[in-house]
Amino acid sequence: MPNIQAKASQASPNQLASVAVVGDKFFVTAVAAAPDNAPFFTQNVFPFLLVGQISTSSKVATISLGDAIEDQVAAGATRNFMADLYDIAPVSDSILYLLGRGADAVQRVALAGTNVDLGAAGVKQIDLLGAGGDPANPQCQNPIGIVARHDSNNLFVDCWVSRATVNISVETQKVVARVAAAPIADSEKDVNKGRRDYFTARARWSKEVWSSCASCHPDGLSDNITWSFPSGPRQSTSMDGTFSHGSGTQKQRILNWTGIFDEIHDFERNTRTVSGGLGAVTTGDCSSLAGEVRLNLNPNKVGVVPPAVDDLNGLNTTLLKPVKEVQDGIGSPKSCVTDFDSIENFVKTIRPPQKPRTLNAASVSNGRTVFEAGNCQNCHGGAGWTVSRRFFTPSTDGNTKLASDDLVTPLPGHTKMIENEQNPAGGSVGPNQVACVL
Repeated sequence: MPNIQAKASQASPNQLASVAVVGDKFFVTAVAAAPDNAPFFTQNVFPFLLVGQISTSSKVATISLGDAIEDQVAAGATRNFMADLYDIAPVSDSILYLLGRGADAVQRVALAGTNVDLGAAGVKQIDLLGAGGDPANPQCQNPIGIVARHDSNNLFVDCWVSRATVNISVETQKVVARVAAAPIADSEKDVNKGRRDYFTARARWSKEVWSSCASCHPDGLSDNITWSFPSGPRQSTSMDGTFSHGSGTQKQRILNWTGIFDEIHDFERNTRTVSGGLGAVTTGDCSSLAGEVRLNLNPNKVGVVPPAVDDLNGLNTTLLKPVKEVQDGIGSPKSCVTDFDSIENFVKTIRPPQKPRTLNAASVSNGRTVFEAGNCQNCHGGAGWTVSRRFFTPSTDGNTKLASDDLVTPLPGHTKMIENEQNPAGGSVGPNQVACVL
């Protein structure tokens, strides 16, 4: 594993999810970002704890929790790098319990200046999934809040996906009770499973619980970071616009800023390469995660280096078999799971943020007038807030035909595509129409 400390030193705090105040100190959780590093799980996002002093309005410490975990928690199947720090429960000004939303875990932290000591009572990290972290028998999935009881003997965690609350004993550092809320209706179960898979970094979704989909898309939206990828700089897209909203059948946009993906299932490549996970398009012994192996995402491709059979990360992409077809076993072994189907159904439910309630109505009206006068709505309008639409169903047959067809101009006699426009200085600038592909 690359040196975390060296990589974390290049990161900046982002996604400040919660703050806690104890006496003259305040503590803030952050998902720090290092967008210039290589797109690899130990080099992009980091769990940070920020400590400050109120009376002096000064920073006391910036702590890379990942660095502390690497030093103090033995490597292995159970090491948890606390993906997506989300909340804090302080029991004093030096002992904190940090909640990882993507980690399904709680980390006890004892502070002495800038030094950090992890765990207590022989328990380095508190697993919220249950005995042995069994995802098939979960106690608490996707925790979103933690609070300490007034006497600090117990902690209570709100488990969003599980729709339950768990009670953690501070003495034993273990979950001792679970109270379920309303049961999940059958009609909601698949979307709820997709929500689970979207927000978790456990099991197949990342290496040592490092990152989840939500690490760059908090609440399904955007971290507003422009990341470095082999295909170019990519700012995290807010996924509330992936599918149209309103009446009628939902329509999907083309994915990523330059349309390199056309189905949610394509992000299996991110799971394997960026997050370092096994992935969710697998074969082998489907009775246990340890028995699963990745399915080749380019089964029809020949003559590649390395050979196609070794192209398990799916990076040698061409217009061949869509990932969903690989998952569904069309012309190849069927995947052990269809988790990306559930994730797609969840993404359809992601809602845009509510507008602020204190906006000046006249200013909003003026802004709308300017927006429409500039024809902004031509590209950024409609039920999906974009003209980007997937106008086809990804398929091997369609891709094969497209690859074999000659490229022809769209209209008879049409020889120009998009002309550049002249700026006042007489130089040429890119056309406004280019924005329509974004």
